[in-house]
Amino acid sequence: MNAYVAIVLALAALGRLAWFAAFVCLSLRRSDPDGKGATKRLISDARLPLALRGDQVGQDLRYDLFKTQQVTAFTIGGLSLTAWTFIATQDPPTHRFALVCLTATVLASIGATLLFRNGGGELTRMGYDSGLALAGLALVGALLSLALDVFPYAHMRLVTGIVLAVLLLRELGETVQQIRITKNDVFGATPPPV
Repeated sequence: MNAYVAIVLALAALGRLAWFAAFVCLSLRRSDPDGKGATKRLISDARLPLALRGDQVGQDLRYDLFKTQQVTAFTIGGLSLTAWTFIATQDPPTHRFALVCLTATVLASIGATLLFRNGGGELTRMGYDSGLALAGLALVGALLSLALDVFPYAHMRLVTGIVLAVLLLRELGETVQQIRITKNDVFGATPPPV
């Protein structure tokens, strides 16, 4: 079952990487009326979405979202680090896979706060959204791994498999939705009405 959890986490991470790749492609493909060049245009798009330039209310909402995500990331990361410390200091250490999942949770949540610091920026929103989504999924993986260690019953394995499959489908669906938002709302690629 641990391999299944690892596969679910890897697929979710690949989906999030696809979102970042879509952002880069959309930024590089858009027209360059100012003659900035591809690199400067990409940096500019990462800092502030094209659709929010000149929209002070939208920028304020983005900054509020940044602060909320930052607090959430530190909270999830701190609590996961506490759980990790408790499990790791057991003599002998047990629940090794849960420790791996908790490590992923801490790295994804607190790592987002280290990597994505431009409050209100599109890349920051994407980074926090992805980091928190992956941290939450890894945390659920740790909890399910612990539950299977404590309750090693066949029906518990079945429930765990179903829960992980549903969470993966929800995660991939959300990633597809975020790619659409990036395409339509951030870069304004909505086709004109017929």
